[in-house]
Amino acid sequence: MKKTRKPTAKILKRLVLRTSAKSGGSKGSKSGTKVLTTGVLNTAVGQTAAHIEVANFSATTSAEVTVQVYDWNSGSPVILLSENVTLPPLSHTAISQDVEPFHYEVRIIYLRNDNVIANTFAINGDTSTVPGLTFNQDQLMRISSRKRK
Repeated sequence: MKKTRKPTAKILKRLVLRTSAKSGGSKGSKSGTKVLTTGVLNTAVGQTAAHIEVANFSATTSAEVTVQVYDWNSGSPVILLSENVTLPPLSHTAISQDVEPFHYEVRIIYLRNDNVIANTFAINGDTSTVPGLTFNQDQLMRISSRKRK
């Protein structure tokens, strides 16, 4: 497992600016990225990890996806995992990150026009799904990283 450090204001600003630069402008834009989140969750009884499944349903185009998991115990986000994945057409990948016991968030970032579906689950030490913290794509919230005026 990678060591984590508490983000400084400079690191958080850089993360927001990097995500903003990828977002490509207004909501009506055809280009840019889509950022989906579970929101901040508390681990379920018996849960040891967050498990994320990401699939590319395009028959012809690869998809670039970033999967992130944040620790929110301190009240501010600390990155536990930030993994960039290239998914070939009609493929999927699975990623797991230890999250016990604390508050955590899963984010999925990908090009808005890609045909990507992501689901996230709570799993136990035997990698079995733990009831209660399953989020399918349509249950993930879309967030904007643009600065407010």
